[in-house]
Amino acid sequence: MTDYWKPGETVVRREVTRGRPTLGYAVRVVRDDIDVLATYLAPGSQVAHTSEHPWRAAGRDHAPGHGRLTLYRFGDAYAVDLLWDGPERRFAGWLVNLEEPVKRHAHGFDTRDHHVGFRVQPDGSWKLVGPRTIEEVDPDVRETAKSVRSMLDWRNQWWESSWASWQPPADWGSLKLPEDWAGRDVA
Repeated sequence: MTDYWKPGETVVRREVTRGRPTLGYAVRVVRDDIDVLATYLAPGSQVAHTSEHPWRAAGRDHAPGHGRLTLYRFGDAYAVDLLWDGPERRFAGWLVNLEEPVKRHAHGFDTRDHHVGFRVQPDGSWKLVGPRTIEEVDPDVRETAKSVRSMLDWRNQWWESSWASWQPPADWGSLKLPEDWAGRDVA
């Protein structure tokens, strides 16, 4: 797929493990071009998962919080989530989440979360976060972590700080998943 999605278009983000979707939710496209894919997960949106996904044990079936804006750069083995606190959406930093590079398909995109990342404060300080440690992930993920750590240490992030003040349009409420979200072809 080479076409870009239009702002406001709804697509499905899935996590795929061993060739099978294990988590899915619908997001709205904020921006999609050669530089970045930015998506918004509205609070209260339906989240579906199989028995293999860790969210199943937590009983999550709707997106928590105050919305999540995620930035993807094609080919990168991580995504950047913007974090906000409270209903007034006070900017609280970024989460650089290590995951497989995005693979697009007609209905959305697939990735795989490695369950480890970097929490970056608004002042640029950071710490490693997640249920896994760097030592517990594959060697290629450790290499990505090393590269991200260097980027953060040098404060050489590619994403624009202006994203911190982004607000969703008022009519971008919660979304439901298509019933066949897991049965569609894996990218």
